[in-house]
Amino acid sequence: MSAPPAPDLRDPLVAGGMGPWLRPIPAGHFLMGAAPDEVEAEPDEWPRHAVTISQPFALGRYPVTRGEFRAFVLASGYRTEAELNESSEQWQAPGFAQGDDHPVVCIAWADAVAYCAWLAQQSGLAYRLPSEAQWEYACRAGSTTPFCWGERVASGQANFDASHPYPDGPTGAFLRTTVPVEAFAPNPWGLVQMHGNVWEWVLDGYAPYAEEAQVDPCVVEGELHVRRGGAFSSYGARLRSAFRGQAGPGYRVSRMGFRVARPM
Repeated sequence: MSAPPAPDLRDPLVAGGMGPWLRPIPAGHFLMGAAPDEVEAEPDEWPRHAVTISQPFALGRYPVTRGEFRAFVLASGYRTEAELNESSEQWQAPGFAQGDDHPVVCIAWADAVAYCAWLAQQSGLAYRLPSEAQWEYACRAGSTTPFCWGERVASGQANFDASHPYPDGPTGAFLRTTVPVEAFAPNPWGLVQMHGNVWEWVLDGYAPYAEEAQVDPCVVEGELHVRRGGAFSSYGARLRSAFRGQAGPGYRVSRMGFRVARPM
């Protein structure tokens, strides 16, 4: 499968400034879920099944940054669920130092949806969270291995608890904090940090996979929502392309962020 076309995209906003950088992602087909013999795969990553992404779309080059989220808050007056509930961890003070080029964290699912709705209003385009299938398709970038670059992850490839690499090999550092969104090399489709740094909310409610082939699958309801990609605190196994995290929509810890999508 060919790589998405260049260049990156960025949309002007009514309030001034520009939206996040986006990568164009082509329509295509892939196998969603873990391979039958994938080490440390979880039961909900099976069955591996064929999925068609029928339309091209644009996906955030990186997770939404602290600086981008601040622009939204200043323009809209929005208060996150963590703020409304007086949580000890909030996006302005997650418990570790961050710059504006770090991914925003302490984001509940509703906060991510609200940011996407603001971008849609500001740009006139249908911004939203990516579906789970779109997310995995873009993360894999044509690969069928546990990671877009191959079978293993180790320190230097992603921000995670590298004292637990996958599936084996030398251990590395556990930074206990986020890093700037451009800190690691992009995947073959130009997307940064699909593995590690922060968990990313997707649009779907959590549900088991179907066995049959799917076209543009998306679970529109559910008590839990899916999160993908792993975080700076995750063991290497949780950074795999197929790994499916899930949490209630109010989950808003200092490891939780998101990236945006829109139609092409």
